[in-house]
Amino acid sequence: MEQGLNRVFRRLGLLYPPDDILAAYRGVTSHIPKLRGNAVEYLENALQTDHRALVLPLVEQANDALPEFVASRYGLRPMATRSRSRRSCRERRVAPHRRPLRGRRPA
Repeated sequence: MEQGLNRVFRRLGLLYPPDDILAAYRGVTSHIPKLRGNAVEYLENALQTDHRALVLPLVEQANDALPEFVASRYGLRPMATRSRSRRSCRERRVAPHRRPLRGRRPA
């Protein structure tokens, strides 16, 4: 989803001052609530009405609720996920040596 938001802000950078839009993008994607709030407030004031109506719903949604929001607004269905969690896959990539080998007991 972050990739789609990146594309939206790149296009906004063609219509509005690019440095300001980049700062707003960094604020919107930040985990710091104050930065996120400042970025949303900037977008509310800087964007034209038609752009604001399209962009603000995307950035105001919480990260967990965003896929459901997009699905309900645009009629899309979420993609099927694999049974393994991303965390377990990431752990396997980062630390494959921590898993015991088959047939051997840990020392």
